[in-house]
Amino acid sequence: MLPDFMPLASHPEQDTIFAVASGAGRAAVTLLRISGAASGGLLDALCAGGRPPAREARLRALRDVAGGLLDRAVVLWFPGPSSYTGEDSAELHLHGGAAVLAGVVDALAAAGARPAEPG
Repeated sequence: MLPDFMPLASHPEQDTIFAVASGAGRAAVTLLRISGAASGGLLDALCAGGRPPAREARLRALRDVAGGLLDRAVVLWFPGPSSYTGEDSAELHLHGGAAVLAGVVDALAAAGARPAEPG
C-alpha cells in the first residue's frame, strides 16, 4: 500500500513529476520517467521489494494504493546528482497496455506526483 505522503511543494520546480518517455502509439513496452525529490519514496511505496540498487535494473511488482497488482515492471533508480536531470529520478519499463499505464499514472498522482508539462 502507498503510505500517506506529505503534499509536495506548490512550486512546480520543486514538484516530483512523471512523463511517458517512449514513443506515442501501440508498443510492447512503455517507458515512464519520474523525476524530483520524492522519486525514491514513490518507488519504495509503489514497488513490492522497494527501490532497486542505484543504476541496477530490477523486476518489481507495482501495486496501487489498495495493494492491487498494476504490473510487473523493470525498474531503475538514479539518485541525484548523478542522473539525467541532476535530481533523484527513476524509470519504469511497463507493459505497453493502456490500462497498465493508466493504473500506474493514477497511483503516482495519488501519491503526490504530477504529470510533467511540455518542454
